[in-house]
Amino acid sequence: MLNSAEHTIINKLIDAVRTNNCEQVLLLLANPAIIETADKWGNLVIKWAAGAGHLPIVNRLLAMPAVMENLHKWLTPAIVEAVKNNQSQPILERFFAIDAIIASAHIWGNEALLEAARHNNLQAVECLLRVPVIAENAALHNNQALHFALHSGFHLIVNRLRQVPAVFNEEVAPAMAAIEAIIVFNADIPPRRREHRCKTPDKKHYRRSQ
Repeated sequence: MLNSAEHTIINKLIDAVRTNNCEQVLLLLANPAIIETADKWGNLVIKWAAGAGHLPIVNRLLAMPAVMENLHKWLTPAIVEAVKNNQSQPILERFFAIDAIIASAHIWGNEALLEAARHNNLQAVECLLRVPVIAENAALHNNQALHFALHSGFHLIVNRLRQVPAVFNEEVAPAMAAIEAIIVFNADIPPRRREHRCKTPDKKHYRRSQ
């Protein structure tokens, strides 16, 4: 558990990271213990830096041995947070230049790809799919990223994922075509009628309609 003084420092550090206040960040990071200290949500500071898209701060943190020693603690949250930001490409490219991060892509890759699809972040999807193991395993967990993008109408994401052999092949093509047809059909129905079609009429409604 953090004491009140540590909470104060962590909160100041997170605020400095979010506002890209490099000077304040460097001042607070003079205490090495802070680098390894999680906030009340269990996140290390590099997650907030990655999510905010602040490359200079990320570079500074990655240069610290304590950060790299705790790679397993912050890697998945940091990458998942980064892909929510439409300006995430420089951050992702910096992460992917580290061999240890690429070597563990089988751990965080699918979650990151799904999150990028959820946020309609084509730039992040492109970056992620350039990592071979992510492209090869992109259809795991029932093709979640493709299904989400398809149901959300994120056509650029859908078109990009369709170019990945593991995602869109002869086995999944018929199912995807059927889902797409349903979505197009529902899109042509006015909202009230669409809602009505999805409900089973009760007996009173049925008698009134007779």
